[in-house]
Amino acid sequence: PDSAEGALEFGKLIMGAADYEIAVVKPQSAFFERFGSAGVAAIEELAAIARARELPLLLDVKRGDIDSTADAYAHAYFHPSSPIRVDAITLSPYLGVRALKSSFELAARHDCGIFVVVRSSNPEGEALQTARMTDGRMVWEAMSAEIGEFNRLLSANPTGPIGAVVGATCKDAGPVTAALPNSLILSPGIGAQGATIEDCR
Repeated sequence: PDSAEGALEFGKLIMGAADYEIAVVKPQSAFFERFGSAGVAAIEELAAIARARELPLLLDVKRGDIDSTADAYAHAYFHPSSPIRVDAITLSPYLGVRALKSSFELAARHDCGIFVVVRSSNPEGEALQTARMTDGRMVWEAMSAEIGEFNRLLSANPTGPIGAVVGATCKDAGPVTAALPNSLILSPGIGAQGATIEDCR
């Protein structure tokens, strides 16, 4: 049914159908939040099931804020005491990549991850993301450089905890991903939006 219970059941069915042998599950928070507290409780339950099965859960929430508010968001999703704890989230960098610093640090401290929207698959985002800054770089280029810097600071591993959302339908997806050598890439747009597995390669 089109309800919080139905959304929870759908999530359980997807994970169960794959016998929990999948790389990651990525619920879109909005489709749960629209049911209010019952929807949030459904996310909490799905996260608990995923944790019990050691299945990474990436919550697509696209939050983004500054100072204490950013800290509170990060605490909600990453702190071990949080009922909605997940392994990774998506964040919007519109208030500045550096404004997300405390979220990055808390994610790294708790072995979690963040995917920053760098180059989205929706055409409405292209003008902003490819706009030129005063130093000549495009906005996505500057964000990629900052993400790379944070990854080097937060991790000794070749790949850091800060990933990037890069739409598979973007004609410049290749150069964007090349500018993010130490980041995991979340690449939406494959399937109904028009991109193929070959585009992903």
